[in-house]
Amino acid sequence: MKYVLSHATALWVLATLADAGGRTSIPPASELATLDEASCSIGTDGRDVEGLQARLLELLGMRELPRRIDVLVDSSSKRLRSRHLAPHCWSGKVSSGSLVSLGDGLWASSPEFCFLQLAGELPLVDLILLGYCLCGKYFPSCTEKGFVATGGITTIERIQAFLDAQEPGAYGLRKAQKALRWVLDNSWSPMESRSALVMILSRSLGGYGLERPVLNQVVWLSEGAAAIASCPYYVIDIYWEKAHWAMEYDGPEFHKRLMRDIQRDLALMHDGITLQHATATQIRDERQLSEMVRQLSKRLDKRLRRPPKGTAAKRHRLMKGLFPEVAFLPDGKVAFEKPMWALPGECLACEREECRGWWLAA
Repeated sequence: MKYVLSHATALWVLATLADAGGRTSIPPASELATLDEASCSIGTDGRDVEGLQARLLELLGMRELPRRIDVLVDSSSKRLRSRHLAPHCWSGKVSSGSLVSLGDGLWASSPEFCFLQLAGELPLVDLILLGYCLCGKYFPSCTEKGFVATGGITTIERIQAFLDAQEPGAYGLRKAQKALRWVLDNSWSPMESRSALVMILSRSLGGYGLERPVLNQVVWLSEGAAAIASCPYYVIDIYWEKAHWAMEYDGPEFHKRLMRDIQRDLALMHDGITLQHATATQIRDERQLSEMVRQLSKRLDKRLRRPPKGTAAKRHRLMKGLFPEVAFLPDGKVAFEKPMWALPGECLACEREECRGWWLAA
């Protein structure tokens, strides 16, 4: 019996296989199989479901599954929900790069295919944020930091190539293409993704419409700046090279490294780079965020025109989408509700009960 894991379940496996330890690398999309190669035997009649569960638990390092397993079927006649399986029908053709073989008849949708699948289910902002994590170095999860580091799951270029190869009118294709337009490579955390997105997203969608920055850019220091910093370079969270303006997200641990950060600020200032610090509270506050945008716009020589009617309401909806629910924990940290595709708490050792279902602004 062959099974193809899809949607959130496939994402959990891909994130686990692409963790920072590099246990298993995900091959390029061009080397992966097509759906036709596995779909002939896909079924949901319950045969060997226990075997599938055991394989999945082993892959994820879990004791039990928190929800039904997402599987892909090739016809609606097989789309019969069961206690353990949540089948999704995909009858259209897909290009090479659709599936990852996990061995012994078990397959998973490729990262690029998962992005297309979830385009049919997620709101646009959530889909964009999924793109940031797939093309970055993190994956949301229930841990103290709110995410786990990965070695990188895919890239914008690979997702774009996959989408370009689909048939016009494929389910979710238009939304996937629209979402990918706003994704940036190499984000290292959920807050970096959200901070960058609200700055670059068009005003018609509630953003500020600024030029695209580079995430986690290596900035080499001059001799004088390196002497101040005692190091040859810095990695900056969000960097607009044209403006020599950078944004650094300061999590709860910021004050623990205050002296080191002052040293970094002085070194960058020596080289003419302005470093704007920002916390989760400031990014969520429209007045403070707008002031940061105003200062950056000056450096970019971009004139901030009067926003069109309705922009305020759109921005409010955008911020609600980026930060749907907020909780302030006793230690001062800010936690946001995690997305439905995040690694479940059962998959990782979570030391704090209040973290379950939430990711922290770290």
